Amino acid sequence: MSNKIDIKIQIIEKAALIFSQNGYEKTSMNQIAAAVEMAKSSLYYYFESKNEIFKKVVEYEANELNGKISQALENQSNPLDKIRIYVLSRLHYFMNYPNLYKALKSERLQSIDFIKDFRHSYYQNEIEQFKTIIDEGVTTNLFSIYDSELAATAIITAIKGMETPLFINNLARNVETTVRDAVSIILYGIVKR
Repeated sequence: MSNKIDIKIQIIEKAALIFSQNGYEKTSMNQIAAAVEMAKSSLYYYFESKNEIFKKVVEYEANELNGKISQALENQSNPLDKIRIYVLSRLHYFMNYPNLYKALKSERLQSIDFIKDFRHSYYQNEIEQFKTIIDEGVTTNLFSIYDSELAATAIITAIKGMETPLFINNLARNVETTVRDAVSIILYGIVKR
């Protein structure tokens, strides 16, 4: 049984490279089969369709990204630092997972049946992670927030909005400084105190 799992992982990893190079639409089952050196008919033994393979690739990349973010947060005890590190890690590592990024952002991929549900669950998971950090900040008297879920939603929405203009288009010269400043604006606003 573990051999079948190993082969599936190998297919997912090779398919991830092909999808990232060619895009979903231009990737074929023949290309994936050739990359893993098996007949196309053998590929169908492991996955029913290109759609299923792409779904597994996106889930694999999401798990990898979440693992990197969790690892970056491990040594942080201050909730404010956790927010900064979360945002920095998310933006830094996101570009390493092009299929995940495309699944979450591309309008052209909306027609794939699993995308809508995946996007919803992915963002709900991020909101829950932020809510946990915010609740920790409220408990330690660092934050004063009456609705941590609303605050988490606002922060995640702001982060999603920053991705393309600042980082993908390379407008941020110093990512850490930009993230620090953006997090300050998100948390403290622009009102003079």
